[in-house]
Amino acid sequence: MKNRHTVLRLAPALLSAGLLLGPAPRAMGQTPTVNLKDAELVSRGKELFARNCAVGYCHGSEGRASRGPQLRDRGWDPRRLHAVTRDGVPGTSMPSWSAILPDRDIWAVTAYIMTLSSTKLDDKPAVIELGAATQPREIRSAEAQKGYDLFFDLTNQKRCAVCHQLGSKGAAVGPDLAASAQRKSAEELLRDIVEPGASLAPGYEQTAVATNDAERVAGIKKVETKEYVKLYDMSSIPPPLRTIYREQIHAINTTRRSSMPADYGRLYSAEELKTIVAYLKSGIY
Repeated sequence: MKNRHTVLRLAPALLSAGLLLGPAPRAMGQTPTVNLKDAELVSRGKELFARNCAVGYCHGSEGRASRGPQLRDRGWDPRRLHAVTRDGVPGTSMPSWSAILPDRDIWAVTAYIMTLSSTKLDDKPAVIELGAATQPREIRSAEAQKGYDLFFDLTNQKRCAVCHQLGSKGAAVGPDLAASAQRKSAEELLRDIVEPGASLAPGYEQTAVATNDAERVAGIKKVETKEYVKLYDMSSIPPPLRTIYREQIHAINTTRRSSMPADYGRLYSAEELKTIVAYLKSGIY
């Protein structure tokens, strides 16, 4: 099975051509800039948005409403928009893109979304001064990098990151895997993936709610109060967070079974599973 990760990185030639960054500093110490009104930058952002942001659960074609929030015809501050895209929104399906796309591509996406915004760049500076370069990240092994690519593969609706969070990336539906990855052996982690019912993390038992109109919602309970129950509905991927009010509930039942799909041993080859485990064990998230 081929690696399905298709997020493309910008060729160095584009950078050397001055496509994404502003003109090279004329004097030592001059701060580099990015021009959000640059036509080629916007075009690059449009391409990246179509591939990565307008698919599946996300923001819809040209930023129109889909299962993710609408981006079109809204007021945006470009720096804030860039920061949210770069860092993600913890606890939601919005991932951090800082380890998926280089910062110059995140600025390209920002430039494109600003063309859809109700905020016109005439009203805000279009030329943004870039901060100091970030420190280089720790380098994963080639095997762990392949596992990372599969874990966050945007072309795979059932990618691990739709339910699991590592660091600030991914969605906090299931357990955060960072602690268990360091505590468990590679063999135990592999078993957790292919036999999810073999070992349950506390608090992640399956909860099933039967409603008065005969609907059954089963998944991972997030919140339970006197007024309502919130749970991730595992009947669809990504799982939406459902709120069911007490007056709608006929019965609630919690069982010692996993809500995680049991077909990952078929979705991934043995070699791919090995790389995902290598990524988890690497500790570089």
